[in-house]
Amino acid sequence: MVITSVAELEQARAALAGRTAAELADFILSLAFASDGISEYVHAFVLAADINAAAEILSRELGFLRNGERDSDYRSRQGAGHVARADRWLNAVERCVLPRDPQAALQLLTAFMEGNEQIAEHCWDADFGASELFTRASTMADTLAKTLTSAPMAERGLEARGGGKARRSE
Repeated sequence: MVITSVAELEQARAALAGRTAAELADFILSLAFASDGISEYVHAFVLAADINAAAEILSRELGFLRNGERDSDYRSRQGAGHVARADRWLNAVERCVLPRDPQAALQLLTAFMEGNEQIAEHCWDADFGASELFTRASTMADTLAKTLTSAPMAERGLEARGGGKARRSE
C-alpha cells in the first residue's frame, strides 16, 4: 500500500494499531541509523522525554541543514547509504515476509544474491558493509532453504500415516 490519501493513511494507522508494542519498537529502532535525517528523527522521538537530549540532536541536524556537506563526504555517504538501504531491505524481508511466507522470503533472498554484483556497484567505498550484507543474506537463505526442504518431507510423512490436512472423513 502506498499512502497517498487520508483513507490510506487511516488504513495504515489501523494496520499499525494491530501490531504489538515490541514489533513497533523493533521497527522504529531499525531506522536508528538511516540517512536523510531519519535517524535524527528516530533519536529525537526516542529521547522526547528528555527534552534537552532531543533538542541537542535536532540542533546538530539543523547545523547540518545549514552547512551541508563536502563533496568527499557526499560520495562516501552515497555508498554507505546504499548499504544501509540494502540492510533495511534485508530487515524488511526478515521481519515482514519471512514470518508469514518463508517461501516468498527465500525467493526474495535468492533474487538479492543473484543481483549481488549490481548491488555492490552502488556501494563504492562501503565494500565491507556490502560484504557483510551478502554474507547475512546468504546465511538467511541457506538456513531457510534447509528448513523448507525438510518441512515438506515431514508433511508427506504425516499424510502417509493418515494425518495431515489432505484427508477428509465422510
